[in-house]
Amino acid sequence: MPAIEFGILGVALAQIIARIVADSTVADVIGDAGRILETGKPILDPRLREKSIAKHLEAQLRSQFNHPEISESDTQDFQGVTRDVATLVTRLATDKDLILIAARDPESVYPYVLKHGGQKIVKFAPAHAEQFALQLIRFIADRLALEATHNSEFPRLALSSLLRTADYLEKNIAINPSDDEVSQSHGFSSADVKRGLMKQLEQSRVKLSLETGAIIQRDDLLRKAVEPSKYPVAVVGDGGYGKSVLVGEIAKSNLDRAIVVISIASLDGAEQVKQLQQIDDALGAQATGLSISLTDALKVFDERPLLILDTLDILLRDETAPPLAELLSKWSVSSDLLVTCRSREWYDLLSAKLEIFEVQDMPSLSAEEVVSWSRKYMSHDSVSNVLADQFIESINESLQKPGSLRVLEVPLRLAMATRLYAHNGRLPEGLTATKLYKEYWLARVSTGRDGRRNTRSVRAAEEVALGIAECVWKQSTERFVEDLRYSGDFEAVNALVSDGIIARTGYRMHFFHQTFSEFAVARYLAASGEESDFRRFQDGLESQLSGYWGIASHLVHEELTSQRFQTVAEHIPTTMVEGVRVVLSGAFARFEPEIVQGVVSQLLDEKPDYVSAASDILANVPAEYVLMASQALCSLMKLGVKDLTAVVRAVALLIPRMSTENAARTTDQVLSTLISRPDDIRVPSELRRFLNAILSAESIHFEQLSRIAVEHYHDLSVPGRLAIIEAVCATEHLEVKSALISTAIRRDLPEGSVDAVASIICAEIDCSAKTRREGWSSWEEIASAEGNGRWGAVRARVIAHMAKDPGVRSEIVIAALSDVRAVARNVLLNALRLTSISSPNDIAIDIINAPTPQEAHGAVFFSRLAFNLEGVVTGSTRAAIIAKLRLVTKFAPRDGWATYLAFSGRDSKSLAEALREFVEASINLKRAKSWSSVLRSSVSALLRVVTSEDLKEQVADNPEFWKEFMMLGTGQEASIHGALIPVDTSARAAFDELVDSDWQVAQRNGLRELFENKSRWNASEWNGTTSWRVAMIRVRNAGALIALADNLRPDAKGKFWSEADTAVVANRLIEALAGEEDPQVSGALIALLGDATHNGARNVAPSASLTELIIAALWNCLEPSEIQKNTGRAGALYGQCFDFITEIAMKVLPYPRTTEICTDLMLKVDIDSFGGSARSVLSSSLGSVLRVDKSWWRELESNWPIMPDANRGAVADLALSGLVDERAQVAIRLARRTDCPPNVASDILRRLGGTL
Repeated sequence: MPAIEFGILGVALAQIIARIVADSTVADVIGDAGRILETGKPILDPRLREKSIAKHLEAQLRSQFNHPEISESDTQDFQGVTRDVATLVTRLATDKDLILIAARDPESVYPYVLKHGGQKIVKFAPAHAEQFALQLIRFIADRLALEATHNSEFPRLALSSLLRTADYLEKNIAINPSDDEVSQSHGFSSADVKRGLMKQLEQSRVKLSLETGAIIQRDDLLRKAVEPSKYPVAVVGDGGYGKSVLVGEIAKSNLDRAIVVISIASLDGAEQVKQLQQIDDALGAQATGLSISLTDALKVFDERPLLILDTLDILLRDETAPPLAELLSKWSVSSDLLVTCRSREWYDLLSAKLEIFEVQDMPSLSAEEVVSWSRKYMSHDSVSNVLADQFIESINESLQKPGSLRVLEVPLRLAMATRLYAHNGRLPEGLTATKLYKEYWLARVSTGRDGRRNTRSVRAAEEVALGIAECVWKQSTERFVEDLRYSGDFEAVNALVSDGIIARTGYRMHFFHQTFSEFAVARYLAASGEESDFRRFQDGLESQLSGYWGIASHLVHEELTSQRFQTVAEHIPTTMVEGVRVVLSGAFARFEPEIVQGVVSQLLDEKPDYVSAASDILANVPAEYVLMASQALCSLMKLGVKDLTAVVRAVALLIPRMSTENAARTTDQVLSTLISRPDDIRVPSELRRFLNAILSAESIHFEQLSRIAVEHYHDLSVPGRLAIIEAVCATEHLEVKSALISTAIRRDLPEGSVDAVASIICAEIDCSAKTRREGWSSWEEIASAEGNGRWGAVRARVIAHMAKDPGVRSEIVIAALSDVRAVARNVLLNALRLTSISSPNDIAIDIINAPTPQEAHGAVFFSRLAFNLEGVVTGSTRAAIIAKLRLVTKFAPRDGWATYLAFSGRDSKSLAEALREFVEASINLKRAKSWSSVLRSSVSALLRVVTSEDLKEQVADNPEFWKEFMMLGTGQEASIHGALIPVDTSARAAFDELVDSDWQVAQRNGLRELFENKSRWNASEWNGTTSWRVAMIRVRNAGALIALADNLRPDAKGKFWSEADTAVVANRLIEALAGEEDPQVSGALIALLGDATHNGARNVAPSASLTELIIAALWNCLEPSEIQKNTGRAGALYGQCFDFITEIAMKVLPYPRTTEICTDLMLKVDIDSFGGSARSVLSSSLGSVLRVDKSWWRELESNWPIMPDANRGAVADLALSGLVDERAQVAIRLARRTDCPPNVASDILRRLGGTL
């Protein structure tokens, strides 16, 4: 039965499934088609299990409909059908756009149904399928009509659609034509047609048993290609990947079913076949040898045949694509259809018209597969074990080099290379695809079996091969012709057939593979092509004719005279990236510097962005052109081309191939060029990449290049300076290190460089104890130097390094406790703090043994250094420090009392004594201006160590003191309330008042005390306050809210978090987005909601309605007017929007709704507005969605023409990420598109390490 009827049946079932399923528990969650038309929402709740639908559907059908095909013995088959219907209905009913279309025009959606389950359904009861479908439709219509009489609100549009469906079925049920009908139409019987099909099938099987590649069966691909549920299937890939070999395997493995195989490469007069009926007739004649259309020929089968169309690209042109698409759709209804096609032609001309096809990209080989396949080839060719092992070793060596895998990952090329080189035990250096084809021709065509060349038989064979190539070229005016009639030297033809260069069927013959045919045509054009040939060649390239670009890539590498090469280059369109790459590749393969320079200069003038897309070619030029290529790349930098990253990377790859003098000169030129572009925001990061590359530990010119880099240090931005520091620090070149410090000391240090610079200076000091750098000869000199900031941090680290000597450390402590300058004291304090990390007890003993400070500066130093030791020292050492602290409080009240109280606070008795002393001292301290700061620092230090119980006791014992403290207005009272909450319920109310106030300092202090001292609480008390703490999210201060949200994240992951808590956070997020609050606020809230969504203990994710509201709020922030008003905020929210989708919405909303949102974001928001990391955000986020269902990639790619250019870069990144099947082929397909931005195409090609 034609699948279209079941397609319509599936749509009808989707529209009225709620009425079929009578069970109320199911009907409650389904709804009806009327709501679809009113709201645009899907029929089915996606959470409704397909098995449940199938169960109820089967029960209803069995009880209401008695079909003769359904007997007790057929129960299992019938259950399978109902499950398939359930699957189909679920998919249909969750696609709102499809349902809206289906309700009005059910015939228009049958390809979708066919794709998503309709094929399975037609397998059941084929003999009576049409009647079964019609009776079932009538039964459903009757049920609907009955419902409509009792319900005035019933969706009559659905009933009308269903009745029209039944009428359509009655008029269009297909009945297989009888022999009489065939005879009346064509003059021969169905038996004649079947015999013709069988004869052509056997010929096709012979033809498809190719020598090259056929010895390895790709069982995984074979299983995927013949899986019944997948039809119709398009096997897509570039030449040499084994599409036709796969077809041959399928033809050989399907001997028990009706099968039709048509090799379009063998089609006579294909260039004249343009109209729909012409194509149908031509393929019918090809399949049967009779004058009958393929459509009619397929009707002679009693069962669905397997129809295979090989090399469909041969027939594809702009004018043939529409009729071909229509025919393929029609044939897919009556047969299991499989086609093979080259990637470019399929995706450029057919894919958008044939979405019903399951596309199977032919995979390239991995490095492991290259090795294993090569062993299989060698076993087939009887290569000795010794030579085989040597050859595999050379392959492994080659695979370590960039770009080598691109040559060997294609099965055909691997087979050729193995057969050509395995008997020598070695793969040649620098093997390219063109070199492989040349040497294969030389070995198999230009050399006789006796190893001799230029003999009569060899000349005859080469003449025949070129003659066939000439015929191919002359017949390939509108499409690339492979199979053709040729009559030439009989013995030479036999020799070529014997060597596997050509295959022959009668007088028809073709080269063993289309790619080799392209090479042969290039060889013919190189020798004999005329101006008219090259004009036609140019037209074919511009029209993207199949095979022409393959010819071009070989032709430019042929041995051409200078004039002839220039003629060829002039006829290769450089209006696209591929043309520029082909011309440059061919130019640099020549040994004529003047011509090469002319080509490069012309392209730099006319297409600089396209030349940058060929940076990987410039990075791999022969040695004699390294300087020329580097100069071209430097010119591109000056022009500021889009793909600056590729250009910089290419120069960095060339530098190790230069002499030291040239490498230094080029490095200086690159740095000067990039530094001269201060307004280019890309330059800082590119400078760092360049310096990291040329100053690696493996650099053979490191010393000279690092000196050049140091000379530019002063003019570099932060990333560049940091790269130099890191590189120099990692080496043993002391002179370079010394030069760097001498230069760097005159400028601020970049962030992250302090430790590296300090280590350089420390190494210099250790190695030059007698002749130390001026200003760094002693700790006194270092400490007293001017300047602070990061250089102060360096000095502190250097002094700490010196302080490893106990004598020096003791000197530093004694000096620091005396009256020295403040700048010196700060450096010394930081140095000793660093020392106290590794040697706390040594520092403690030093400050105990040193004289007690008798003035303010020394007392402050002592207090601060002691404060660093508070949680470490114990026993008598601790007691000695406390005794000294009691003495220094009068010289340094703020730091002294804070440290004294902190040391005393861990013991109740000591705390009471210390507080008593503090209260007594406060009588005099209050007279000083610094009293409020003394009080704040003292209480802050105290809260760090005291327990809540002790604090409550002290507040009760000294109410006047604490009351005075609370009245300071410094926000410290919030800290006290936060600390008291575990033991004082009244403190909670006071804390709530502070949260609702505008007192930001108090809010920050209180929240910090509450969360940072969680240890004050027992577990049950803390968990019992979860909702109370969540409610604080109402706080208006951004800093306080961010800190609060961060501190609540452990709670959101725990079992005490509730759905109500999630709702509070979600509503606060909506409020923050609408109120244009700091993006950090919304970011913190989204992170908190993400933790709640992924809570493993409970289902506390936001509701679907709240999730939709948040998405709407985020969308509002990404409107063009909002982006223009505040691009920075919009950019931050763009990333947060995807965070919310991937972390939360994907778990809450149906998957189709998630993909819909992501598609809208991809199409409507241009990431070019944001810059920075927006591209990686978009790519990684789309990847998160794609991981759930890789078939979504097809929809993503289909939207390529209408998405912004910058967004295309993100989609290209996704194609290369490994999430997309056959990433290399998919990515190259994108790069080949005429609407692919040059920088994106360049990035794809560079990362793949190959060419188009």
